[in-house]
Amino acid sequence: MIHLSHIGIRTPLFLLFFVMIMLGYTCTLSAAQRYEYVWSPEGLYRGTHPESKNPWSTKWVNNDDGSKSIEVTITRGTGYYNYIVIPRHYLKTDATDFTVEVTFRVTQSTTLPRTFYIFARNSKSHAYDIWQRWVGEPDGKQRTIRFPMQLTPVEGGKWTIYAGAQGMCSIIYDRIAIKQGRDIEHLKPQVDADFKASVLLKTTTLATGFSPIQIIRPDDNGQGKVISAKGRMIPDGDQPVSDDVAENNGKEIQRMINEAKRIPGNKTILIPKGVYRIANHGGVIADGVDDLTIDGQDSEFIYQRLHGGQLFMISRCNRMVVKNLNIDWNWDYYPIASMFRVKGVSDDRRTLELDFYAYNDEQVKRLEKLDWMMFLPLQTDTLYPKRDGQPEKFTLSHQRPTLQIKGNQVTAQYRNPVALTPGQTYAVRHLYYNLIAFKLANCSHLTFDGVTIYSMPGMGWLNTGTTHHWRFNNCKIVRRPGSKHPLTTAADGIHAGESKGDLIIENCVFTGMGDDCINLHDNTWQGGLEYGDNDRQLRLLNCPKHRLRIEPGDVLRFYQPDFSPAGVELEVADEPEYDGKPNAYVNSTITTINFTKPIPKGLSYLSIVANTRFGTHNVLIANNKFYRAFGRGILHSGNDVTVKGNHFEELGGSAIQVQADIVDLHWAEGTGTRNMVIANNKFIDVNRSGRWEGAVVYTGGRLPWGPTDYPLFDQFLIENNHFINSPGPAMTLTTTHNAVIRNNVIEMINPMPNTTPYAGTVFNVHTSNINVIQNLWRYHDKPEHMSGVIYNPTESQQVHSLQNQLQIKN
Repeated sequence: MIHLSHIGIRTPLFLLFFVMIMLGYTCTLSAAQRYEYVWSPEGLYRGTHPESKNPWSTKWVNNDDGSKSIEVTITRGTGYYNYIVIPRHYLKTDATDFTVEVTFRVTQSTTLPRTFYIFARNSKSHAYDIWQRWVGEPDGKQRTIRFPMQLTPVEGGKWTIYAGAQGMCSIIYDRIAIKQGRDIEHLKPQVDADFKASVLLKTTTLATGFSPIQIIRPDDNGQGKVISAKGRMIPDGDQPVSDDVAENNGKEIQRMINEAKRIPGNKTILIPKGVYRIANHGGVIADGVDDLTIDGQDSEFIYQRLHGGQLFMISRCNRMVVKNLNIDWNWDYYPIASMFRVKGVSDDRRTLELDFYAYNDEQVKRLEKLDWMMFLPLQTDTLYPKRDGQPEKFTLSHQRPTLQIKGNQVTAQYRNPVALTPGQTYAVRHLYYNLIAFKLANCSHLTFDGVTIYSMPGMGWLNTGTTHHWRFNNCKIVRRPGSKHPLTTAADGIHAGESKGDLIIENCVFTGMGDDCINLHDNTWQGGLEYGDNDRQLRLLNCPKHRLRIEPGDVLRFYQPDFSPAGVELEVADEPEYDGKPNAYVNSTITTINFTKPIPKGLSYLSIVANTRFGTHNVLIANNKFYRAFGRGILHSGNDVTVKGNHFEELGGSAIQVQADIVDLHWAEGTGTRNMVIANNKFIDVNRSGRWEGAVVYTGGRLPWGPTDYPLFDQFLIENNHFINSPGPAMTLTTTHNAVIRNNVIEMINPMPNTTPYAGTVFNVHTSNINVIQNLWRYHDKPEHMSGVIYNPTESQQVHSLQNQLQIKN
């Protein structure tokens, strides 16, 4: 799948939709039978014959039906080679909604993570890019992929479509065609219908989600032995303490934890209420400490030294509680981001006139030494994320501009164009994944209760390993009262790269994150598989140690490139080798693995692998508030999960994204989700950036393979939710099987600027047995976009719409 930007809504087609809705029609909305554009390979062939200096060559391939196709072979290099260029005006229509079809045969695979691709780029900025990538087995078998492409007009920019490949490879193009619209069927709700009888298809098994668990807290049995920080840690008085005192405060925390480890049974580290500055050279480590409570008594720890890693490393601890503690970062020491207002932009968009209105001369001068990672649009009044359909961020690839400074007025000169808007307020991010508040690994019965993070130059919480039975209650990531800092955490709030599940997150508040509020998944790998030196050995290319965390006795599960099961599971015999260096962590790492039995023949070079020792399952996310973060509310991949009673508002991305995602070598998140309940949540003005066509709840992901029809998501119950002002589909389900969507209210009160024609719909892509029952679509004005259920009958089967109601309030 691909990221899509918003599209316009006011076209004559939607006036027709309105009439049809009022008359109660059900209709099929097909993409135009004629193609707006069919690519001809003649120009590409002529460009390489009789000779060419390009790194690619071409030849004709004669087909059995008398037609001919073109084979493109890249013979040298590793870069992006755009050998096909299609200007926007070739499409000969002002429409914005298109379907792209590519029929091809791979004759030489790309070397992972490189792919074949088509992308659309707007000359205004790369931030508007729309990509579709794919790989394939070098078997010469024909395959067709279809995907939507929204070419929304961007002021001052022009669209161009490119096709090509990365690195050495070979592909036969049988057809590239682009047509207006999509081949979809529209199942409409009935106007002002009154349904009272309960409906449920007998063939459907309802999801049940999370099962209750008990998490043991040591403080349930009293404080036990008390270790007091009084006289050991020195709080601020009328003035902040010195750096030497702040450094000693950090050392005292470590000493108290070391002391607690030596005490059997329950014990409590008690922090007298105060504001404590901490200047560690490294994080505090709690390793193998059981039955410990750390009670901050509403104290505040302000950290003021950047050392990488984490503030607290909690590893192999059982029955631990951290409570009543507030944590903040000292922005005067090193700001996470800086705010400015754009006063002017040059015609070539390479020179920016910026007003750092909140900074004094000394703070502005410091900008010359800071990293400039990306620009983030802000609302001028609240300084929270501004979306309204524009790109969520403008990535700068860590390029530091040339600066000319006069007071707090800055002229920034870039090598490449930057599409900022005069008069708009932005934050420039300086730190991202630099420091984690709490890193967790291989713990059990771990509780965070009443912990507040005001800001942190990285994530709030990060888990790796087999942590299970863990809980967050009444925790907050919020802007300090009275603060004007544009970010709280620079990255995610709570992130689990893998776990053993049994997790509860409840009664928490997430605001102002630089990325996702909650991100829970298990890792996979896809980087190139090779058979080893004997019949029990494999080599995984581009597989650093942290990607699968393989240990002897682990069972690895193998998948086909489209994520369908390969039917192979193998037990690891001994410690893997990483380029001969057990601690290697670079992407070029080759992991050599010996197994306990012979390996079946026929595993693909493009295989996907997961470690079954991890399994993020049995998760409850309940009664939380998600506000104004730059990323998504919840990203989840794992089984047996319930998301209920939460409030989502003004988020940059989707409120709930359920995915299986593999993106280059950057990340690989999950293998799919089964048995999920999404109930009694409220969604207001969510997905302001328009990712995934503005979907509020989204199931899907991106694979190097390209679009897959294998059902990665199974057994969903989505009920009693309230969606308000969905810019795109209220729910987009892709590769999903067995879903019941019932008793939801989808309401349009004040449409957002990036509202699409599919706003508020239930949109299906490669789905089966989807039951949409007794939902209410409510409009406060005549609907200018669709309601009800959308699906492609050639890609989705058994999509049912029963007793759904449309209500229009004038």
